[in-house]
Parts: sequence; C-alpha cells; structure tokens
Amino acid sequence: MKSKLTIYKGANRNLRLGGACLVGCQKLNIQNYDIRIVSRTGGEGEEALSSALTRHLLHWWRGYGPGKPGYSDFDIADHLSIADNVFLVKVLDENSFNIRLCGEAVAEVIGFNTMGQIIHVNGPEETSVEREFVRLARYYRSIMRNADCSMCFGRLTNRYDLEKRFESVDCPLFSKRGKVAYIIGVLVPLNECVPTEQVSLSKRIL
Repeated sequence: MKSKLTIYKGANRNLRLGGACLVGCQKLNIQNYDIRIVSRTGGEGEEALSSALTRHLLHWWRGYGPGKPGYSDFDIADHLSIADNVFLVKVLDENSFNIRLCGEAVAEVIGFNTMGQIIHVNGPEETSVEREFVRLARYYRSIMRNADCSMCFGRLTNRYDLEKRFESVDCPLFSKRGKVAYIIGVLVPLNECVPTEQVSLSKRIL
C-alpha cells in the first residue's frame, strides 16, 4: 500500500509558536538568489545542478503523469536517498506559508530547524532571520503563481557564522482543482569547487 509523506508533529514546540523559534537564532543572511524557472516539459536547466539529490527530485516532478503531481503522490519510501534534504511547505493563502517539514540536512545548512514556522510576505523584518523569512515567502509566492519548478542557487551565513553555498529544487504540488497547494523541495550544500559557469543563471532579487 502506498504511503504518504508523513509530517511529524511532535518536534520542538517552540518552532510552531511564530516568533518564538527566533530565540537564539538571530542570524541568517542569504545573499542574492540566482533562480531559474523550469517547466515540466523539456530537459533544460539540469546541467546547472551539481547534486544528484536535486536532480532526483526534478526528474520525479518532470516525469510524473498523467496529470500534475499532488501531495499524496509523493511517497517518501520511493525517495529515501533525499529524505534528509527534503523540505515541505504548505500554501496557506496568497501571501503566507507554513513550513511543514525541514529535513536534518536542511536544518544543518540553515543552522536551525524551521519546521512549523509560518512565514508571510509582509512579515516583520527587524532581525536578519525575519528578513530572510520574508524573502523566502516571496520566493514561494512566485512558485505558487508560476506553477512551475524553480532551481535556486545562493550563499548563506548562518547563526554559527558559517558560510555555505547551496542549491535547491523547489517543486509545486497541486490540489485536485489544479491550484498549488504545497511546495516540496530538496536543498543541498555545495563545495566551493563548483565551476562558476554552472551558476550563471538569470538573477532575480526577491
């Protein structure tokens, strides 16, 4: 029997109390994103991805059919190789999003676990973490509006003052009515030796 992606609700309670998760997590700076939007048809863009993990999710999303993939169509048992790098975001409305799952590898790159956090395009921006949550919400809104997958490349400095390059693939999951209901993604840290031509993508400041 096919299993759905399970969301564990027993994690750190503070992470579901809005700003409470920001205590002790006051630093997160992500530099300008490099973004490329990729459609479900064609194979363009994959050459820019360095990791087999991000390519894995993109291949699944592009290869799903007939119809568009929904939340219940993603079975984590079929994708164990990317489990630690997966994150899942629920679309609450046009401007707000709930981070429902944050894999261990994702939390390690960021510096803390964001599971349960609700982010808003017009949220507070007093701290660096709050500002990045606003940018992230605007990025998710662009995915929701475009209804296409995005590849995102960036460089961040987390609360431990560690600077890391990363890439992510962020794929919309659709409701039965054809609306974007969730965004599932894979985020992977990159080594500094990746050739610069691999990230010569169209730039959009969010």
